[in-house]
Amino acid sequence: MIIEAAPDYRVDIPLIWQYIGEILGAFVGTSTSNMALLKPIFECAPDDKVKQFFQFIIRYATEFSSQTRIQSFWQSSGFSLNDLIRADLIDSTFSNEFDWLFGTPKNESHSPCADLQLVKLLKSANDQGTTITDPEIITYVREHMDPSEKFYIRNIVLSYLEACLINRDPQKKIQEDIAKKRMTVLNTIIDHKFEAEIQAVYAIQNFVTKLEHPP
Repeated sequence: MIIEAAPDYRVDIPLIWQYIGEILGAFVGTSTSNMALLKPIFECAPDDKVKQFFQFIIRYATEFSSQTRIQSFWQSSGFSLNDLIRADLIDSTFSNEFDWLFGTPKNESHSPCADLQLVKLLKSANDQGTTITDPEIITYVREHMDPSEKFYIRNIVLSYLEACLINRDPQKKIQEDIAKKRMTVLNTIIDHKFEAEIQAVYAIQNFVTKLEHPP
């Protein structure tokens, strides 16, 4: 297992625990059953890395999904921190950091979602005589969507993906011509910003998982 071999790669890959945590965070952020797989994984992790490893996983799971969903998955798994990390390694600071996992679940106040008007504007790429230009779409985004909102980038990417989707049961397929024509909009909004690129990846992962990997 890669977890057992990870210490051997620390010299060449100093951030290996973070990288593995990112992958597992996205994985456990999709279902309770995936959360349940953490126990055998943590049995292979070295004692001096388990707390940091757990922090990475939960951090990225929350980024990929949401705190409320991760809390729900965690509670459904029936885990306590001691199931993954030895009791003598858990101090009060660490325990307090993850108290929210055991709290009362709250209703999700907001989650990533497509903007229906933006979807419509993006889809116009294939409309005869009524095509909305990329600059007009970018203007709409800047005037009607808030960059300070947590899911700003994800909402834009989800809108783009929804606009590109052909949903004809049982087949779901990405319409490549719209995807290519409207890529300029995404590139302009994301603008090579690292955090925006990360949020875009989360949105794509979520979309693909939700639609069971459309071609």
